[in-house]
Amino acid sequence: MRGGRVAHACAVTEVGGSHVLVVSGGQNGGEFLSSVQALPLHDDPNIRAQWFALPDLLQPRRNHIMTVLAGSLFIIGGDTAIYEPIVGFLYQLVPEIETLKIHSDRGLNEPENKDSWVLASESLLTPRTVMSSSLIKSKFCGVK
Repeated sequence: MRGGRVAHACAVTEVGGSHVLVVSGGQNGGEFLSSVQALPLHDDPNIRAQWFALPDLLQPRRNHIMTVLAGSLFIIGGDTAIYEPIVGFLYQLVPEIETLKIHSDRGLNEPENKDSWVLASESLLTPRTVMSSSLIKSKFCGVK
């Protein structure tokens, strides 16, 4: 991507003892994406990994972050586009936080994973876009 910024979000998480790269949202041309895909990460170069789809986000987003916490994926912030016939596209910041439970006892791509994204009970106090995230050791947060 020349001269642009990355509009999607990604995170690496562990499912069933294997690491998986998860990519969410973003932008393809003028279209804002709600799709979420995952790629198993293998140490063996002879294993050809294949992308698979996860449930779509509740709302198309770009410029958001994704992080993993307490067995769930979290999608935070970003912006979306709403089309108004007379005006055209209006860009709107997204305050809602979406979560998807990760089941460690089965793979994310197994058919019985019918889970979907849900809205968290809290939203951002101030909607933000073009975000970043940090990993904080649990001893600073009281999380075990």
